[in-house]
Amino acid sequence: MKSLSRIFAIIITLNFFSLLLPKQVAAQPGVVNYQVFYDELAPFGEWVFHPTFGNVWLPNAGPGFVPYSTNGHWVYTNYGWTWVSDYPWGWAPFHYGRWEFENSFGWFWIPGSEWGPAWVSWRRSNGYYGWAPLGPNITVNGSFGRDYYVPEERWVFVDERFIGSPMLNQYYAPRENYGMIMRNSSVINETYMDNDRGSMYVSGPRRDEVERRSGSRIMPYNIEEHDRPGQVVGENRINMYRPRMQQPSNSNLAPVPNQGRVRNFYEQPGNGRENQQQVPRQQAPAGSGRENVQQVPQQQQQQPVGNGREAQQQAPRQQQQVVPQQPQQAAPQQQQAARQQPAPTAKQSAPAPQNTGRTAPQQKPGLKPKSTPVSVGKTATPANEKAAPTNDKPAEKHN
Repeated sequence: MKSLSRIFAIIITLNFFSLLLPKQVAAQPGVVNYQVFYDELAPFGEWVFHPTFGNVWLPNAGPGFVPYSTNGHWVYTNYGWTWVSDYPWGWAPFHYGRWEFENSFGWFWIPGSEWGPAWVSWRRSNGYYGWAPLGPNITVNGSFGRDYYVPEERWVFVDERFIGSPMLNQYYAPRENYGMIMRNSSVINETYMDNDRGSMYVSGPRRDEVERRSGSRIMPYNIEEHDRPGQVVGENRINMYRPRMQQPSNSNLAPVPNQGRVRNFYEQPGNGRENQQQVPRQQAPAGSGRENVQQVPQQQQQQPVGNGREAQQQAPRQQQQVVPQQPQQAAPQQQQAARQQPAPTAKQSAPAPQNTGRTAPQQKPGLKPKSTPVSVGKTATPANEKAAPTNDKPAEKHN
């Protein structure tokens, strides 16, 4: 009887564990690829192709968005200081990959396969803690080197007493003080080695140091697995979706996102050409004289492509139309000047100048023409005639 009872007990125990094991395996996320990023983040932003980083994600977070600063706060966990985002998509971009900034587009996210509590570098200063997103391809050890530089505007500094506050953004240091804070700061090189995943994280300031500098006790949280994309913050625990990500191969760097054509990073929405054609038409008001300027490119597009001599043939035609008009305008001036001058003799008469295409030089008002000089008090005579004697005497001077 005792042997039978033991057998029944063993069978019942095995059946009990067989029911529990599938649930435990289902709760642990398996190995996935980048497709989970493309599918889950597509409703909250746009995937575009960057010429350097490949497929990157632009979040629809509004103006003024800064990663690890907007809509979130720090929580101390068993992996160090962990960023808890208020965005529904925060489980991925703040724990995988890297963030990068460009002036024309702002912040964009580059996917990565390694999970971490937060991919940032830390600094301490007099009364402040600061952090900044790690740049692309920057490792943890690389962020500790002197050659690694992060621009001042990418840093965020907070009053050291409120590093663990849920209302973290209310205690950020004024931007005008960042220069002084940066000059008096030093790198925090505390790390945590995750033997389970084979990864090393920047853990940030030590818990005892923060408690001493803030004067308050820091309650640690435990990170637990979540079986679906997202995160749930409970009492002293965080259920976070953090699957092991498959490293993309060189032949297939990233799957194509499931949202149609992926536009180029520097391309405008659509094909980037509609706005370029509409902008000149919208800027040119009616009657401003710009209507013909806008029509010129359209006329050139309708002309067949030749050898490039169309513009050269049109230029002489415009000059030929302008040149004959100039002598017609100068003729009345010459006639008026001829009426005011004394009639020239046969010797002084000259044939009319031929039309050489040049405009006769205009005379300045009040000056006599240089072409027909005449002596005062004398009349020019032909060369075959002798000048008649005159009785003209020089005028006498009267004192």
